[in-house]
Amino acid sequence: MDNKWYHQKQIALVQQEPVLFSGTIGENILYGVDKTGLTDADVENLLEEACRQANALVFIKDKQLFPLGFNTIVGERGLRLSGG
Repeated sequence: MDNKWYHQKQIALVQQEPVLFSGTIGENILYGVDKTGLTDADVENLLEEACRQANALVFIKDKQLFPLGFNTIVGERGLRLSGG
């Protein structure tokens, strides 16, 4: 077995604890995306498409859970989202 192929194509690291920054849900989703030249509508479309692909759009759009949607502040390390 080709060791290089095995490690590049077959093994991935999935951390048990997600990393969240203290900004909004939207900022965390688009962290690292260069938004220069994008309109607010473009950013909203990127957020919705990313969430649609992750099957999380309905969850984030739930106004009872997140009244501000993508603008909900997650707090340091996501503490404001913790369910226990």
